[in-house]
Amino acid sequence: MLRRGIGSALFVDYENVGRSVLANSVPNWLAWLEEGEFDENKRRRRIIEKRVYLNPALEKHKPVFEQCGFSVIVCDKFTALKNSADIRIALDMFELASTNRNIQEFILFSSDSDFIPVIQKLALRNKEAAVIVDQTKEGIYSAYRYQADTLIPLADLLGAVTYERPQRNFFGFKIKKAQAVQSASGSQASRAEPQPAQGTPREGPAKKSAAAKPALPQTPIDLAAARIVRLAAQRPKLFIGQKTVETHLKSISGFSKTGEDAYFGKSSYQELMKEVERLTGQISVTPAKGTGIQVKYKPKQE
Repeated sequence: MLRRGIGSALFVDYENVGRSVLANSVPNWLAWLEEGEFDENKRRRRIIEKRVYLNPALEKHKPVFEQCGFSVIVCDKFTALKNSADIRIALDMFELASTNRNIQEFILFSSDSDFIPVIQKLALRNKEAAVIVDQTKEGIYSAYRYQADTLIPLADLLGAVTYERPQRNFFGFKIKKAQAVQSASGSQASRAEPQPAQGTPREGPAKKSAAAKPALPQTPIDLAAARIVRLAAQRPKLFIGQKTVETHLKSISGFSKTGEDAYFGKSSYQELMKEVERLTGQISVTPAKGTGIQVKYKPKQE
């Protein structure tokens, strides 16, 4: 197959996001990740490194992960302390970023916000980060919203436990046969719900809550804000220049410095920066000499 995809490393803190339904369906959601179904641009992945971190009570899941090519790391849990998975994952991610140049992206399964400093360090090495987020936990969601490159809703991951990898031709393009079958049997929404494997608890996959929850950043301004905050966080003690910011915004669809839609409809660089400051609270915009502005990272605790 000619299309190789993005080189990725997958780190799963199973105790943190673990569901028995995930352990019983590893090939399904792993294929979902590899096909890039969680990515708005559907960029496919080559998962070069797969690691799952278990506490001793969950070692029963070790064989199924090993069969799917995972390295299984058992982390002891100490009395009155969190398990040691968080620090072990952080160290392993940074070590891998330093030693394997083929890895462009780190995919993290964890509902913990402790990994933001790691993500910022990865950004300094031009590595992308995709993180599982539970949208019902607003604090953690907000923490990752402007730090990670890609947010993966936990509900979407749970929905991938019945995913089937599409057939592809030699060039890596999907074969349309599956689409024809789907069309003949009605829309996907009206089809009978796939039944979980025997012994698999009915949790999550087909029960995506209709309750209100924070929307993932999808508008150009949301994407621009996320990129600007990450850029500023890499140089927390320095001002970032306009040319540097504009260079990082060029890859966002619709970015222009001229015309009616200049700076995503904000008309000027200054107005865009003020909007990002208002939305995120994580940059400060102050006047500079002349008519310019100065932009600097502002951690939330400030």
